[in-house]
Amino acid sequence: MKVCIVGAGQIAEAHIEEVQKIKGATIVGLCDLRKTPAQALADKYNIAASYISIDEMLEVAKPDVVHITTPPGSHFFLALKILQGGSSVYIEKPVTLTAEESEKLIAVAKDSNLKLCPGTHRLRSFETIEVFKAINEESRFGEMIHMDAVFGYNLNGIFGKLVTSNPDHWIAKLPGQLFQNNISHPIAMLTPFLSDDLEITSFAFDRSNNGVVNDELRVQIFDRKNKVTCSILFTSNALPVQFVVRYFGSKSTINLNLTEHFWMEDTAPTFPGGLGLSLNIRARAKKLKTQYWTNFKAFWLGRETFFSDMKRLVEEFYQSIETKTDAPIPYNEIQRTSNIIDKICQQISSPGGKS
Repeated sequence: MKVCIVGAGQIAEAHIEEVQKIKGATIVGLCDLRKTPAQALADKYNIAASYISIDEMLEVAKPDVVHITTPPGSHFFLALKILQGGSSVYIEKPVTLTAEESEKLIAVAKDSNLKLCPGTHRLRSFETIEVFKAINEESRFGEMIHMDAVFGYNLNGIFGKLVTSNPDHWIAKLPGQLFQNNISHPIAMLTPFLSDDLEITSFAFDRSNNGVVNDELRVQIFDRKNKVTCSILFTSNALPVQFVVRYFGSKSTINLNLTEHFWMEDTAPTFPGGLGLSLNIRARAKKLKTQYWTNFKAFWLGRETFFSDMKRLVEEFYQSIETKTDAPIPYNEIQRTSNIIDKICQQISSPGGKS
């Protein structure tokens, strides 16, 4: 599998490190408009060639797949060019700036017998895989009733401070600003269990008074077809910074913690009164202990890293290209995520009511 990377920023390094762990995958080129960073990153990771022209890279390197790690404003243009050039695309979130652009990319990928995959890699964390299996066991979880997603963001970090201090930062120029660059992750955890008949209400505000970007977002979703409700809380002010999702079923409730890599299932007590409550707490404690040791060994021994879920998703994507099977993230889920983001962006404004 011949791989090229477009972009030479911090997230590009994560892609490179995970791709280089995949058997049979070779990074044959790296492209960035800035020659010096591109060459420096290529040298750091022993990549054969660097380019400042994507056309030259596609012509010379002839990659099977290209990873797009640039800011979102360039995603549609780059992905379209790459697909039309004959390569499949793994694209960082958000896939595009509009639902219409996502729809076009999916259509081009299908018509060209190529593949498209978004970088919503938390869908391939071990705990997510286990949770989705549990949800799909109807006798265990029952029917989906409601979903809650909480996504925290640290504006006090280096990148966050760059955003809030610069009205011309590319984040501030996105239609959905800070939210559009990150909200694909929590939305992607909900879309597998939603239809396309959705009523969406959202509002945003600048709680920290930074004056550049809104830093708090609230979203309510009602799935008319399935009679399922959802809420999304995007917060840059609540601590600790966390990414958690709760799935409420007719038979059990599942709590998925993607920050600390564990999940718990709450069920009704099997015994009455205090005994039943105590036994439920005991069962949770036992499961937490098991997950603690599993995680401790996995991270201590290096079997799991911060981006191991990215490696799993990328590996599945490469296999789908080689075997000519469906891409790991269904296209209808990609489009549904884009549709939801579109609707949110239409309902919110930047600080001070500026569009």
